[in-house]
Amino acid sequence: MIFRELRKDRGLSLQDLTDEINSRSFISKFEKGDSKISFHRLEHLLERLNVSMEEFLYLRAKSRGASSNVKAGCKPSL
Repeated sequence: MIFRELRKDRGLSLQDLTDEINSRSFISKFEKGDSKISFHRLEHLLERLNVSMEEFLYLRAKSRGASSNVKAGCKPSL
């Protein structure tokens, strides 16, 4: 999962991200896909990684092979 890659790229352990909002166990389960996460908790973790929500969503889409339908000079279809 992209979140784990971001955490490891920054040299952080699960324990480094553990706080009153997210336990080590919860973060581990989230990284493995064994637990869903609320927007608030994800936003909090991303702030601790110094990653914007926009960057995270972009990297997530990119890792899943999603491509943009918007081409240079073209309006997106709605």
